[in-house]
Amino acid sequence: MVRTIGRRPSPRTLTAGLVLLLVASALVLGMPAESADPRTLEVTVHDLFRVPSGGFGDAWTRRAEIYHRDVVLSTAFPLLVKHTPDPMRDPGNYFLTAGHRLTVAGRALPEMSIDTPVILPRLGRTTASGGTASVDLGLTFLDRAGWDALRASGLITLTWDFNDGYGALLAGTVTMDALGAEKVLGLTGDPAAWWSSNAGKATTAWSDWLDVEGNDRLEVFSAHRLPFAEFGFRLSLTTSTPYVVVRLELAAFGIDALLARWLYWGTSDYLREAPAGALPFEMAFDSARLVVHLTSTADLDLSAEVVYALRAWASSLGSSPGGPAWVWQPTLRDVIPSDPRINPLSELDAYAGMAYVHRTPGSPRYGAALAYEYAPAAWDLAAGETLRFLVPREAVRFFAPPSGGTSDRLVALGGCLPSCGGAWDPVGGVLEVRGPWPMAAPAPPSVGMPWIELVPGAAVPAGSADRRHP
Repeated sequence: MVRTIGRRPSPRTLTAGLVLLLVASALVLGMPAESADPRTLEVTVHDLFRVPSGGFGDAWTRRAEIYHRDVVLSTAFPLLVKHTPDPMRDPGNYFLTAGHRLTVAGRALPEMSIDTPVILPRLGRTTASGGTASVDLGLTFLDRAGWDALRASGLITLTWDFNDGYGALLAGTVTMDALGAEKVLGLTGDPAAWWSSNAGKATTAWSDWLDVEGNDRLEVFSAHRLPFAEFGFRLSLTTSTPYVVVRLELAAFGIDALLARWLYWGTSDYLREAPAGALPFEMAFDSARLVVHLTSTADLDLSAEVVYALRAWASSLGSSPGGPAWVWQPTLRDVIPSDPRINPLSELDAYAGMAYVHRTPGSPRYGAALAYEYAPAAWDLAAGETLRFLVPREAVRFFAPPSGGTSDRLVALGGCLPSCGGAWDPVGGVLEVRGPWPMAAPAPPSVGMPWIELVPGAAVPAGSADRRHP
């Protein structure tokens, strides 16, 4: 039996989202036994220049029409975007960017648990130990067809005209044992009978929790440039003895930024405490699938497309400094400084009064020292942590500094900061570094670390396959 309830958007979230937009113009998971293994985290960067995987659809078109920040330079491999952070105030300050896929596997992570789930509310009051919940959620930015399908299903009432290209759907299942359901939902007794009497209350409480997460505890405004704004939320409950399964559908603006906040800040309050999340960085997800099994710790698997993650730059490492390069670095999500009237906190505030030299080939700002419009992150790899970086085994486009002249070349590793030593396999095109690997970065870091440069390389050895997947 399936029981579904939708919640009308709250006046706060709906009004904030609509006003600012107008101004701008079932899978049931198995429950594995709890592990006593030590914490591990494996991060793999792959499928460089192949993101977004479906190409630049109508959601990207809407973003370009409204905000004028992005110009698509290539619709086939290598997929490239010219990104201008502030086209109104500084149209000459642009970056040549590309994306990649990110795969994360974390085991026995203490940063999340059934008692502090981070990505789920904790609506129950029980203090009993134990319980499990398995979360399987997908994040997608809505194209026109997806938007219209949600309208037809009754989840949303807004028309496509209200989408600025950043309307997204977070949907999937949360599968809980009895104690897990009591902790997350407050559910006790017969699940169907409880849901029949409490579905509306539970849905409202979950939605209110999301609003607090996005607009208070983790404040996505500085990352999203707008408040977190829900415009459709629905929960459905089924049972699959001995488990309770809740299907979640959330249509919202800013949910991608909130997902990044959850994974980086964890249980901490944004910028009021030190970050305490499972991931050592925040990045701009274009789509993602997150699978988490919560017990006294968490096992986490993330597959995400990350945009704006690579920048064409002038190399600073290796044997040919000043030559063409693509640079990867971990970053945080915030893209605007704070303003006490609308967003009192920002990760960029640590860089107030600081500048860095721009090295985008062809840019009129090449060589200029300008204020930070992004916040670098420093990832000190601890024991049990691994970074794996898979370099494309086919030609990509390089931009020569300072003119911006182009050439299509194969790819090699130019260098790492700090040095990655012998971790590079030039035949396989694989960089793999295992912690401990301290960054020795200043606070705040002047660049994201590790800083990895890709440069024009030699021919691919015969018989080598394109490394697209981890």
